[in-house]
Amino acid sequence: MLILPILVLPVIHGFLLENNHSVVGQTKPSSPYLKISAFLDEKNRLQQATERIAQNTVQLRHDMDTNLAVLSSQLLQKFNVLEQKLGEVKQLDETQKELALIQHNHVTLEQKYNRLINSYEQLKRENDLLHVEFQLIKNVSISTSKELSDLKHLGAIQPLQDISNIQQSVQYLLSTFSKVQHVFLVGVGGSVPDYEDASKHVILGDIVISLPSQERSWLYVHFQKIEHTLRTDEYKFNVKHWACADDTLQKVVEKIRKVTDSSPDPERPLDIYLEEASERLKAEESSFHRPFINTDRLYYTNPDGTVTVVEVQHPSGDKNYIEGRTNVRFGTISNGMNIATDGKLRKTFARLYGIKAYDLDTDAILESLDGNRNESFLIIRGLPITQMEAVKSGNHIVPWPRQRI
Repeated sequence: MLILPILVLPVIHGFLLENNHSVVGQTKPSSPYLKISAFLDEKNRLQQATERIAQNTVQLRHDMDTNLAVLSSQLLQKFNVLEQKLGEVKQLDETQKELALIQHNHVTLEQKYNRLINSYEQLKRENDLLHVEFQLIKNVSISTSKELSDLKHLGAIQPLQDISNIQQSVQYLLSTFSKVQHVFLVGVGGSVPDYEDASKHVILGDIVISLPSQERSWLYVHFQKIEHTLRTDEYKFNVKHWACADDTLQKVVEKIRKVTDSSPDPERPLDIYLEEASERLKAEESSFHRPFINTDRLYYTNPDGTVTVVEVQHPSGDKNYIEGRTNVRFGTISNGMNIATDGKLRKTFARLYGIKAYDLDTDAILESLDGNRNESFLIIRGLPITQMEAVKSGNHIVPWPRQRI
């Protein structure tokens, strides 16, 4: 584009030089022809200018090519960087999607874990309840086995025959002495300890007199059976109870209890009679001495029926308690052969009904009194037995003389 105008100019210029027409009023040159030297000089000058322009054009093209190459390289780098960043953005987007998926999976797993934990806790509770039921069934089985073992020794022990004889004796006495108004049922039993309140604690050698609690008017509670609600810790005791329509004896006992509790004098109303009875019984063949304090040890009945000695300090703080002296406690009395092998049930039953002492069973005698319309009776139980082995051999009627827990 730049060379073509340059080549045309000489032609036009030469053409103008050969113009023979004259203009009016214009002076003609001295020579109408251009000199060769001038033409050649002009031509050389034009060629040089053309060469310079060509060189400039080549240099410009080279510079443009160089600039285009640099620009292309820079653009390529930019495109590469942009492509890399697009790849990173795409990868970041995929990472965020994967992270969101992982978070969703984590939430799902956490929910499943919580459900598993809840299921585990539920299964654990059910297992604990099943374990309790199993232990209860096991205790019943052990109790049944023990009862079968006891039945095998009826020929030597004959406790049922003795109770039947006592019942017949009661009926005979009541029929013979029809005007008997008040009956005292005296025997031995096993104590129920209180580990916190020394004034309610019952130890060996003490005496328990039946006296109703403030909540119930019962003197004696006969345990029949226990019902356990499936998969719960709830137990229901089926019992039969006796109370007196004539509360004459109860009023006397209540007065004795109030005097004993309120009197600052260490001498109590019953002490004189207890000492007198002890002196009279010294002449008897059997020993009626109070058990030594070191023999009064606390026992725990395991679920399998075995007995474990538990060294527990007896509570202290009872102002009326003097070591070696017989204490009189007041409360409800009950049988307990069916729960004798389960320490937890025995404690629960005693706390629920205010039991202070257990005996073998007195319901047959109470049934006889009820049948003969006797409306006033009092139950007194002493706690003299100190050897578990003696009870196991069947020589005593007390089911657990020292078994407290």
